[in-house]
Amino acid sequence: MYKKVYKKKKTAIGNSEIMSATKKEKLLAEYISLLSELREKERIVRKIISEIRESLDLNQVLQTTAEDIGKLFGAERCRIALLDPVNSKFHIKNEYKISENIPSFPESQDKDTLPHNWQECLFINKSPVLINDAEAQHLNIEENNFLKLRNLKSLIIIPIAHKEDILGIIAVCNIHSKKDWEISYIDILKDISHQIAVAIKQAELYSNIKKQAEREKLLRKITETIRSSLNIDDVFNIICKEIAEVFNVEKSSIVEIVDHNDQKTQYIFRYAYKSREDVIRSSEFDFDPRTHDYWKKVLFDDEEMLIINNLSQSNTPDYFKSNYECMNVKSILGIGIKKDNDKWGAITLQKVDECKYWTQDDIILLKMIADQVYIAIKHAELYTETKKQAEREYLLRTIISATRSSFNINEIKQTIVNEIGRTLDADRCIIHEVEAGIDPHNYIEYLSSPDLIGFKDINLEDSGVKALIRIHTKEKKEIIAYDVNKYLKENNLEETTLVKHVKQMNIKSALGIPIMNGNEAFGILIIHFTRKKFLFSDKDLEFIRTLANQLGIAIHKSRLYLTLKQIDEREKLLKQIITTIRNTIDIKESLKPICKLIAKLFNVDRVFVVDFPDKKNFREFIIKQEYKSCERLVGISDTKFDKKMFEYWGNEIFVKKTKIILNNLSESDLPCFIKKKYTQLGIKSILALPIKGNEIWGILSLSQYSYYREWTREEIKLLEVISDQIYLAFLQSEMYSKITKQIETESLIKADNSIIVNRNLAQNIGLSCATSYCAIANMYYYLKDEGKITVDGYFLSNINDLLNITFLSIQEQKEAIQKLAELSLIHYKEDKSDKIYLKISENDNILKKYISNEKIPNRNQKTSEKEKIFYEISELCDIYSKYYTKNSVQCAKYFINKNKLVHNDKSSKITRQYFGIICRTMHDFMKLYSLSFNTMKSIIDEWFNAKPSKKNKRIIDFGLSNKILVNRLEKTLFYRLQEAKILATDTCSKLDFYSNTDFSLYNQTNTENDEE
Repeated sequence: MYKKVYKKKKTAIGNSEIMSATKKEKLLAEYISLLSELREKERIVRKIISEIRESLDLNQVLQTTAEDIGKLFGAERCRIALLDPVNSKFHIKNEYKISENIPSFPESQDKDTLPHNWQECLFINKSPVLINDAEAQHLNIEENNFLKLRNLKSLIIIPIAHKEDILGIIAVCNIHSKKDWEISYIDILKDISHQIAVAIKQAELYSNIKKQAEREKLLRKITETIRSSLNIDDVFNIICKEIAEVFNVEKSSIVEIVDHNDQKTQYIFRYAYKSREDVIRSSEFDFDPRTHDYWKKVLFDDEEMLIINNLSQSNTPDYFKSNYECMNVKSILGIGIKKDNDKWGAITLQKVDECKYWTQDDIILLKMIADQVYIAIKHAELYTETKKQAEREYLLRTIISATRSSFNINEIKQTIVNEIGRTLDADRCIIHEVEAGIDPHNYIEYLSSPDLIGFKDINLEDSGVKALIRIHTKEKKEIIAYDVNKYLKENNLEETTLVKHVKQMNIKSALGIPIMNGNEAFGILIIHFTRKKFLFSDKDLEFIRTLANQLGIAIHKSRLYLTLKQIDEREKLLKQIITTIRNTIDIKESLKPICKLIAKLFNVDRVFVVDFPDKKNFREFIIKQEYKSCERLVGISDTKFDKKMFEYWGNEIFVKKTKIILNNLSESDLPCFIKKKYTQLGIKSILALPIKGNEIWGILSLSQYSYYREWTREEIKLLEVISDQIYLAFLQSEMYSKITKQIETESLIKADNSIIVNRNLAQNIGLSCATSYCAIANMYYYLKDEGKITVDGYFLSNINDLLNITFLSIQEQKEAIQKLAELSLIHYKEDKSDKIYLKISENDNILKKYISNEKIPNRNQKTSEKEKIFYEISELCDIYSKYYTKNSVQCAKYFINKNKLVHNDKSSKITRQYFGIICRTMHDFMKLYSLSFNTMKSIIDEWFNAKPSKKNKRIIDFGLSNKILVNRLEKTLFYRLQEAKILATDTCSKLDFYSNTDFSLYNQTNTENDEE
């Protein structure tokens, strides 16, 4: 600038020598004005440069510079526009206007709006554009249109360049008048543009340094947060907020991407941040599933970063663009949170207000943050897993300890459901036992809130619950459902009753594990989530399966204990039942307490005993006794039954010889009329067995009203024993009745003086015939004395009249009349109304023949040799060795010898019946408990030991003590001997049995009387 002034000065002085004084003065004035103007311009330029250099606030520098340039050049308007390299747009934020009436430039303008030759001049050649007079200068059409559209008369545009980069432009223009721009203006503007370029770079450098400091601060804060907190959700919250501020974006989020082998990929927004309320948070938006899959493909499959500076111009799929355009997103930066093959999720930044050019520094910083987030996640997962593992180990120790120290299975189950519910933050945890013979309402439940619907609020016999039970216990399958509705759809269960169950219980995620012990399913361990969906990890599943396994062991152990306890209680009740039966001669009196005891023994709601008097006609029946556990139950005696029903049962049990075992009445193949009747009564399960021996007597039936029950083999066998005992009781009762009748009959015969009946008559024709003959003779001679005999000698009677005297059964009475007629002692006739006409034979010789001392042989009875009754023990050992094992026979012999020593019995003989019972008992007992000969000897020794062992040591692998086994052996032998006592037929055996009730088994009989 100084050189130019100097040249002009030299020229003026040289010319002044030939100029006039006037011209000198004029030139001097012009020179002085020019010099003053140059100094003012120089001052303004220095001021501009000084301001540019002294301030780091680029926006303030540019605004001041625009105002100074406009004033310096006397321009009507001046603007400084910076070029955005991302979208090739000029952003005009700094402008000078001489008047407010002058319109402003748009804040943003595309670079391509400039005429093409101007673009080449400015951006390629880096030369200025100069227009002094828009109307006078020769311009092309594009230039003219540009100037006319903006109403520009004069214009100077200078590029702001740094090396090869175009940073912006300086535009000085007039809109009302033309202006001849001096060449010096261009030089000034070039200097100023150079200084502005330096200022921009300085501002960028300052901004980068500031950003770097902020980013280092952010990294330190993230690192400190990770180190100070193990709550990963708090860490996500802080990170999302901080990175949004540092990167100057409106949205940030951390997403977990879970890839299931058997299900679709799951995308979980762990945290989503938004800078203000009008911004849509990503977690609140319903994304197209393909958008998530696109993220996964780019970040995980292609192992790239998703960098989008301008969404509308990106090459992303249309559905992806559409989703984010709906949220007004313009720029996106996403980086995977992963390390090697361990891919966890993604961290994303989204710019909403404007497009953002993501620099390499931005990408590197976000990558560093993603690495720190990965470390934080792994630390949190390690802490969480360690904590869970500790809690699980503590829970397992608690359960195992409770299992070993307690037989209270309900207490153990309650502990398990409570701990699982709290550990997994589940809403509902249930242990449901559904094994055969178990009440379906046998469950223990944990609820996170008392407002939740529980098993107590639903019908457990609903078909939806039954379907679950079938899946878990019959098919022995697990149900693992993150999304229950999706699980139902994928397994074609949408049309089943499970849908109703899921809706009723409001289940979002569910887990069902069968409780097993070996191959036996005891029940189900169920976990429900109703507030949220829960993803079960492999370790969660392993832990729950371990708990289910321990629970199966605990239930098995508890059931073994309960079984032993139940066996003991059942033995007591069985003994009480048998004692009641044997101590009561009249079975009618003992049936009521017996049925009550049976109901208690089997835990059933109803027990009834029915008798069929006519063994060939099952339509005729008598309800001997019925017991109901509560009065509200409708029993068989409370309603009218179709006789066809009992005819059906009689044919099934006695003709077809079928045991009636109905676990589920509704699923049985019973006739419709029977099923309908029992359904009306509310009966769900039935067990009915025959009461019979050599002949049919009746039925013993158990009914369950409260639930469907599966009858076990042990229960069926036990009921068979009881029905046999009831049959024996009826035989005993009938025997007692017969003896009573015989005694009364004999007293009648003795009291009758009209005929002499002695022992010979009974021996020759039988006691029934003799009793019947005496009754008929008594009635005949009484009516004859009264003159009521007909002309032909017959008198009218019926069977019932004779039964009232003879106390025989109908069949026995008919057989006696028939035999008396065959012996010609009487004559009889019958009519259609069951009336009978009787007549005594008048031939006295026939009667004398049968009452004589001479015994008349029975034609129907074969003569047989007299059977030997008492045997040597060695003989019996040889005989029974053919039927039982050697050890069984030797144990029987050992038992008898022990008994001999205890009772100081010197006899060496015993009846065959007694030895056979003892031998069979030893055989069955050793087989049942797998006992060896020496073990059985020790049990027998304990029996006869005057001072039983206090140690009560275990003898066999069952864990049963010798004391328990001795008690069982004693009971078994007692019952068998009592049974044999009733069934004994020969006189000697009867005497022997009735004389040895205390197990003093030896018969006090001399050798010479053995054949007596």
